[in-house]
Amino acid sequence: MWCFMDPIGYPVPGFLQRDLFNGIIYYRHFGGEIFEDSFQFVLWDSHEPPNLSVPQVATIHITPVDDQLPKEAPGVSRHLVVKETEVAYITKKQLHFIDTESYDRELVYTITTPPFFSFSHRHLDAGKLFLVDSIPKVVKNPMALELRSFTQHAVNYMKVAYMPPMQDIGPHCRDVQFTFSVSNQHGGTLHGICFNITVLPVDNQVPEVFTNPLKVTEGGQWVISTEHILISDADTKLDNIDLSLRGLPLHGSVELNGFPLNSGGTFSWSDLHTLKVRYQHDGSEVLQDDILLEVTDGTNSAEFVLHVKVFPVNDEPPVLKADLTPVMNCSEGGEVVITSEYIFATDVDSDNLKLMFMIAREPQHGVVRRAGVRVDQFSQGDVISEAVTYKHTGGEIGMMPYSDTITLVVSDGDPGPFVNGCCYNGPNPSVPLHTSFPVYDLNITVYPVDNQPPSIAIGPMFVVDEGCSTALTINHLSATDPDTASDDLEFVLVSPPQFGYLENILPSVGFEKSNVGISIDSFQWKDMNAFHINYVQSRHLRIEPTADQFTVYATDGKQRSLEIPFSIIINPTNDEAPDFVVQNITVCEGQMKELDSSIISAVDLDIPQDPLLFSITQKPGHGLLINRGFSEDFPENKQPANPDQKHAPVHSFSMELLKTGMRLTYVHDDSESLADDFTIQLSDGKHKILKTISVEVTPVNDEKPMLSKKAEIAMNMGGTRIISSAILSAIDEDSPREKIYYVFERLPQNGQLQFKIGRDWVPLSPGMKCTQEEVDLNLLRYTHTGAMDSQNRDSFTFYLWDGDNRSPALDCQITIKDMEKGDIVILTKPLVVSKGVRGFLTTTTLLAVDGTDKPEELLYVITSPPQYGQVEYVHYPGVPITSFSQMDIAGQTVCYVHKSKVTVSSDRFRFIISNGLRTEHGVFEITLETVDRALPVVTRNKGLRLAQGAVGLLSSDLLQLTDPDTAAENLTFLLVQLPQHGQLYLWGTGLLQHNFTQQDVDSRNVAYRHSGGDSQTDCFTFMATDRTNQGFVVNGRMWEEPVLFTIQVDQLDKTAPRITLLHSPSQVGLLKNGCYGIYITSHVLKASDPDTEDDQIIFKILQGPKHGHLENTTTGEFIHEKFSQKDLNSKTVLYIINPSLEVNSDTMEFQIMDPTGNSATPQILELKWSHIEWSQTE
Repeated sequence: MWCFMDPIGYPVPGFLQRDLFNGIIYYRHFGGEIFEDSFQFVLWDSHEPPNLSVPQVATIHITPVDDQLPKEAPGVSRHLVVKETEVAYITKKQLHFIDTESYDRELVYTITTPPFFSFSHRHLDAGKLFLVDSIPKVVKNPMALELRSFTQHAVNYMKVAYMPPMQDIGPHCRDVQFTFSVSNQHGGTLHGICFNITVLPVDNQVPEVFTNPLKVTEGGQWVISTEHILISDADTKLDNIDLSLRGLPLHGSVELNGFPLNSGGTFSWSDLHTLKVRYQHDGSEVLQDDILLEVTDGTNSAEFVLHVKVFPVNDEPPVLKADLTPVMNCSEGGEVVITSEYIFATDVDSDNLKLMFMIAREPQHGVVRRAGVRVDQFSQGDVISEAVTYKHTGGEIGMMPYSDTITLVVSDGDPGPFVNGCCYNGPNPSVPLHTSFPVYDLNITVYPVDNQPPSIAIGPMFVVDEGCSTALTINHLSATDPDTASDDLEFVLVSPPQFGYLENILPSVGFEKSNVGISIDSFQWKDMNAFHINYVQSRHLRIEPTADQFTVYATDGKQRSLEIPFSIIINPTNDEAPDFVVQNITVCEGQMKELDSSIISAVDLDIPQDPLLFSITQKPGHGLLINRGFSEDFPENKQPANPDQKHAPVHSFSMELLKTGMRLTYVHDDSESLADDFTIQLSDGKHKILKTISVEVTPVNDEKPMLSKKAEIAMNMGGTRIISSAILSAIDEDSPREKIYYVFERLPQNGQLQFKIGRDWVPLSPGMKCTQEEVDLNLLRYTHTGAMDSQNRDSFTFYLWDGDNRSPALDCQITIKDMEKGDIVILTKPLVVSKGVRGFLTTTTLLAVDGTDKPEELLYVITSPPQYGQVEYVHYPGVPITSFSQMDIAGQTVCYVHKSKVTVSSDRFRFIISNGLRTEHGVFEITLETVDRALPVVTRNKGLRLAQGAVGLLSSDLLQLTDPDTAAENLTFLLVQLPQHGQLYLWGTGLLQHNFTQQDVDSRNVAYRHSGGDSQTDCFTFMATDRTNQGFVVNGRMWEEPVLFTIQVDQLDKTAPRITLLHSPSQVGLLKNGCYGIYITSHVLKASDPDTEDDQIIFKILQGPKHGHLENTTTGEFIHEKFSQKDLNSKTVLYIINPSLEVNSDTMEFQIMDPTGNSATPQILELKWSHIEWSQTE
């Protein structure tokens, strides 16, 4: 220790406390590389003898001072060997400097001279240093950035590498250097250090080949030299290059030193260079060949093709095409093109277009022309361009064809297309090397030409009957043609006939049905010769033609004759049916009507006209036809007393007689018929026409009405009876029912006649009337008004009247049944009604009689209504009634409606029945049947969710079945498919049967236990039933298929939380209470669990801090046992530093866990802080 008394310091063996206070005691370091020192001392006081303390040791930490330069570690080579295709790491074996006062990351290498090639003055790419992490894959990558500085730490961890140049370095090794300096953090630097790199060549470049075509004459040979095959290889000497024959040429061979090479044979670049390799052509007629070769440097190889261009030699004669057409056709006087279809030749060593055809023998009946000029030779190019023709010049040849011949010689004497004065050194191609030429005869067939028109000849007059048809023959119409057969001639109509048409009765081709009746506009001479052509006189109705004609010409298909008319004579016939017109007549009852020409009219259009005869085919039903002649025996409006005596009935008459004074008359027989008719037939000798004349008879009211039915009326006293047509009915032969009147002269004594007007019945008075139609409509009735002791008969008087005629007075008798009402007898039978529906009260279930036939007077009054329903009218549902009659029961208009939901088996109501004189009491029993009509409804099907391996109850909150008319113990779930990963339990035991009830669910006796597997879902399917009806309702729809109940299984958390962040917190803050604390947050301590939320990740404190305590900033409470990750996230965990302790660190041990008990290994959290005090020198 040194004591510094200004300005000199000296070592001391001891010192006083005040020396420390005065700051004059110092420790002085001697400067060695020792960084820790200590001294031992003893304290004593001023007593005698002094009190001594135990020995104390003071430790001194020396802060090192970096005053050393980096040194190269022993054994370092500073040399790297790398292949040119690879990347080499720079490791500690090649580059390693050390500094005892600096860390490796503080030793920095700086590249002062980038890598360069030794012994080279050119600025070439010599590679580069790069950082390994700068590229995705450690291979040669031109995108890697060149590294200019790095640390020893990077070298230690193989982060620095050398990349050779991207270009190939050639076949030899290359030496690369770079210089660098190394420095520490205090600036100590070593300069000019050299690093050597040897780059080894790699034979990885494929030889490159460039070729020039080899030129050779047909059948010749030529040397293959380096002028034809140029080879270069960046990393191989040419003397080490070999070539091999991969495929033999198709039209020659490759020779080495005069010997042919087989496929796979090899030769060197030196053989190529010294002209030892040749190509020999095989003499075939091809213009090119290919040699497939492979070049290799021993490691890499490439295939290429040497093209051979062959110059031909004219040594082959022309050859005619094998499938030429032997005969060429030409029309008389015509010209036809000689195409390559008839003459064509090929020459393997000559241009086919320049082959010459020389005419050795001229044709006898024509000439050969090219472009319209006669020639004796032409080229094949002329033939292909269709410039050569044969023209027939022999004139008319008659009807038969004949032949002509051209003899041709084919020559290839012209020079070929491959002659080139600069490079062709073969034989003269203008001189063929062959001696023979092919000779060919071209045959020509000349056909005659049809150029003469036909002529027509007309025969005797053609006659046909009106409306008939007659065959047209060659005697009437014929044609001739000197150069065409008659069967090939055709007649064509220019204008058709006016009153008929021509037909061909032959069927069409492919059909069997005749074409009779189909008009034609042309026909063949041969069809007319076979009598198949007819003229049909079709237009003759309403007209009388006497002649017809058509215009026709003949043709042979090319030529046609002159147009000539063909006349037809038509003989008239009785072909017209006469026109017959009749009119209907009207006649008064018992009168007559003359049938003049305005009623009966007939005309015959035939020329000459035919006699017309009328006959009565159907006589009148209520009269007769007579001929009145010229007599005036009685006027038309008076009926004769007996017309049959003076005038006989007419049965037939002629038109001539009708026109010359005959008076045909219809006489009615005075019957009550309103209509009559008769039928007249008209005939002209051939045609017959029927016409019916309808007679409308105007009636005359001359008949008296009479009573057709009168029945006696029998009824009860005080009753009412409808007087219908079953009691009174009148008829009148000439008056309708609405015109027949009942006129009442005397009315009943003990009752009333009443007529219905609208809804009211109005009493009738004497002299009033009603019609038979109103009686038919039940609008008249009799009502008895007499007392009990009155007479038992009544009557009224009336007569019938039709407006003109009346009948004698008539009486209608009425019998009154005077019966007294007896005792009331009640017959009842229980009414069976299903619950919730209605039942009708009928005479089978409730009947009361009192000896009379008046059920409407038997009145029921309900004294005690039913308890579980009500009695109501059918037509007024929902409205209860208290009284009804026996007539209502007979009409089934009263019913009982069950309304209560109470389950009972019967109901009843009490009543009093009265007929006006007597009264009886009764009880009506009702049996209620229980009928299950409603379908069960699945109102809840929410599914179950539980933990893995747990048990869950199937409560009514999850599964519920309801039915308004079925008890819960009868509502049954029928299981179709059981759970696959668990089991259903009923009353604590496994479910043995495949069903349970809603009561079991309501009683919480149905449960599901999961089997504990890894499945996350399970299910079972069920069908619901109320044990009565088929089906059940789900979501408002009827369902008969199984329904799914889903079970969701939550997997247990088996994964323990893990620490993702654990740092030592050191940031101290001053609190409001003056204390210091450190917040423990998620920035320094963090745990995660994929299956657990942050508030459930618990940090359990195994050993708390020793020099402080933990506190919750939100609640202010001490944290002794645990805190959560959520507390760390919300910055609520605070470590309070104990101010009384001079410490600057603390620790606590904890363990993290989740709610399921999964826990991680214990961890220690270390807290560090600095304690700084400032002292002021006195």
